[in-house]
Amino acid sequence: MDETSVAFAYPGQKGNVAQQQHRGHPQPATYTEKASLSIRRGNVTYCAFIASDMAVQSLLPQIVIGNKKKFTRKLLRTAWAEQPDFVQTWTAETGWINQTMMKRMISVLHNCLKDLTDDYQIIFVVDAARCHIHKDIVNHACRHNMWMLYVPAKMTWLLQPLDAYVFAGFKSHLKQQYADPEYLMAPDNEPSMTWLRRLWHSIEHKVQCLDWKSAFSKVGLLYQQQQISEHVASFTKTPSHQSFGCCMPSPSDLQYMLGGKLSVPHFQLTRPVLLRRTGSLAHLWPVAVPRHYDLRARKNQSGTAAATRSSDQAQTLEPSGHPSSPWPRAVRLGKSSQKMKSKNMVKDTIKTEPETQINEDNMINSQTKINAPRATRMWPSQTNPRKELAEAKKEAMEQMIH
Repeated sequence: MDETSVAFAYPGQKGNVAQQQHRGHPQPATYTEKASLSIRRGNVTYCAFIASDMAVQSLLPQIVIGNKKKFTRKLLRTAWAEQPDFVQTWTAETGWINQTMMKRMISVLHNCLKDLTDDYQIIFVVDAARCHIHKDIVNHACRHNMWMLYVPAKMTWLLQPLDAYVFAGFKSHLKQQYADPEYLMAPDNEPSMTWLRRLWHSIEHKVQCLDWKSAFSKVGLLYQQQQISEHVASFTKTPSHQSFGCCMPSPSDLQYMLGGKLSVPHFQLTRPVLLRRTGSLAHLWPVAVPRHYDLRARKNQSGTAAATRSSDQAQTLEPSGHPSSPWPRAVRLGKSSQKMKSKNMVKDTIKTEPETQINEDNMINSQTKINAPRATRMWPSQTNPRKELAEAKKEAMEQMIH
């Protein structure tokens, strides 16, 4: 799924005919398109859905979202009665996508594909927009048996099938529809039913009724990247016949790929994949094994021990047991180790702890104990400058009196 902006009018396109008067000066109304400023700047959001299987493509919804000022109740009542079965027209305060609409889209998608969940594992591919990356959205998708797959930030033009192969042809066909002389906007600057019918016609013939399996394979979403296009292979510097593997990214790698400034729900994304062997669709992903993110940091250990540890972590338990996660507890809870250390230091300020003391021979004597709070040993003493100034003034006054 991906969003794109659809304008109410595309003035200035090729093929528009201007009629001018033969005598006298031409009037502006005779050679300009009758589209007001609000119409030229008005847009709606079109959320397009495509699938790699043609049997699934015919069941997918196509959602058009507009604000309440443009999509009036009168227009919506007529649109809901005439629109095709695969099109849904929504209205909101604005046409922008938020987390609530994203969860609603997941629910609508699940209702459309609920009969196929026994035979297919639904993988929902979206870009790295801020409104798409949230733990509530990922949990909502997991409850509907969907896996979220995010396209890396600033790479949608190369790796998103809709951006790379769909939207260009759809916009071109839509502009040709709007250039038709029979296309007219409503006199009160509202989108007319003629505009909606032409939009539905472009969606049906350029998105819904076409097979996009080749688009998925060219960007590397099918066949383990064996059939990626030469255009994608030129950017990755990898031969088209070589696979990139199915290892999971680490939390730091995933955060870097999705922009670096977002809180990525790594545990919610990886948990459904780690539990894949416990379900009935375990045969679909037999080679997708998790990768331990801290293997490179432990270089002092032997290679045999590292290989044994990684193989043990790659194994998943049977349905009767509890699956173990290869990530540390701090990562699974969404907390960093630095924050946990700071909280522990605050708790330990009340306690006391033995401290070592250095002898004359510069040797550490562990038997000597100093019962001092940990906070006084870890942080420098905090003094109040106002209190020191008041004490200095008091001493000065006492000296002057004496």
